Amino acid sequence: MVDLEGFEQALNHIADKISEYDDIVHIGYYPTADCLIAASILGSVFLKQDRPFVIFRAEKFEDERDKRGIDHPYVFLGGRIDGNIENVIWIPEPSSENYEQGICLNAGDYGLIYPSSNETKKETSETEVTISLIVREICIRNDSTMVTNLLPLVAEQSIRMASVPTGLHANLAQLAESSNFVTRIDAMRVFGAEKFGIVETLELSYDPFFPNLTNNREAIKKFLKSVKRKGQRDGIPIEKGKSLRKFSELTSEELVDLNTSLLKYLNKNTGFREKRMHFFSKKVILNQEENYPVLHNTWDYAQAVQDVMNKDRDPLAIAVLLGNRGEFYEELSRIFVTHRGVLNSVFSFFKSENVEEMKNLRFFDAGEKIAWYNTSTVAIMILSSGLTTIDLPLVVQAPGPGENTTMSIQASSDLKLSMPILEAVTRADKNVEVTLVKGDTHHATIRLPATSAESYLLELNTVLGGNGEV
Repeated sequence: MVDLEGFEQALNHIADKISEYDDIVHIGYYPTADCLIAASILGSVFLKQDRPFVIFRAEKFEDERDKRGIDHPYVFLGGRIDGNIENVIWIPEPSSENYEQGICLNAGDYGLIYPSSNETKKETSETEVTISLIVREICIRNDSTMVTNLLPLVAEQSIRMASVPTGLHANLAQLAESSNFVTRIDAMRVFGAEKFGIVETLELSYDPFFPNLTNNREAIKKFLKSVKRKGQRDGIPIEKGKSLRKFSELTSEELVDLNTSLLKYLNKNTGFREKRMHFFSKKVILNQEENYPVLHNTWDYAQAVQDVMNKDRDPLAIAVLLGNRGEFYEELSRIFVTHRGVLNSVFSFFKSENVEEMKNLRFFDAGEKIAWYNTSTVAIMILSSGLTTIDLPLVVQAPGPGENTTMSIQASSDLKLSMPILEAVTRADKNVEVTLVKGDTHHATIRLPATSAESYLLELNTVLGGNGEV
């Protein structure tokens, strides 16, 4: 049962504790986009109040605190703390776990849950809350102007890209819309619609991926001319006068016609069932960011933050999140644009004969053709595109970071599994030191020593069988 009154009291308590800090506050965050955004929200309040603070990234909080000194006041967002947390305020992901360490605000104690990356999991969505939204609510108690900070809407999109805001984020979106801070529109689920032209947007699209169109400019131009439109002969025009039209400039009628043509095209080319083809969703437009195309909607903003983090450029993301634009925005925008091109190029080298078929999974070793942080995205792209069948989970592997290997295991949401993927990857790590990056019923991304990758894959194949068959 949700206890919002108790949650409010907990927020007030944490806000009071933070306001009592009179030394440099060290804000640590676990390396997820949500936690980084939460740290930036808290930092922006200190910035307004001219209070000293530092923001740092920490996979293991205790190690970072030992380096920085135990006497400073700390706020740690996400992750875990297993030891003494004196002088530490900790806000973990909401969970049912009972934390007894010091000053800890676990929203799970009040019936709230963390958003799932699995879009099909909607039954408890009304109770969802990110760490960013929790921190925003705390900050409002110390600075009422923080009601205009809408970054939690970006944070939620970093967990479940191009989805409709749910839970407490839906409430925030509705309030922001009524105050004209945001506009919500029906939009096609593509990235860079306000940055790229029509052809380039489709060319760089990887979710959804369009076989023989993605990364094929001439084919896209031909396809757009073939789109059947009432009263029009030449399909969808890509220019207006002498200028290229942005994808975001497509009319609602053009989007409907384009969607219909894409559905027909994909069913013809991949044999997918139409019920799985859903290219439209509610997009949240941040009205105050109209001069910055990559930040103007929460989909692109969240993806840009994730792209920058993947390149270990966290300070750049923090600078933009704290309100800096200029050269900081230009560099973030450049990384966003570059990343779109890198991702869709995966289909130029993916061949079915490079996939190893095992009893209970398929395995694709991408080698150095993709970065380790793209394994999850590539696995989803391959499964959703029809480049391989969906009757088995797909494992995509790439080297890194460091001496490690990253594996992403992805199963179709329609596939009946002997056990959740998250459970399977945990069971298979008996003799291998495996770090779980993220996971749920149909997906998991893990990191493990490169020397153990082959033996782990064999064990995972056994576990997924549920009966020991390999």
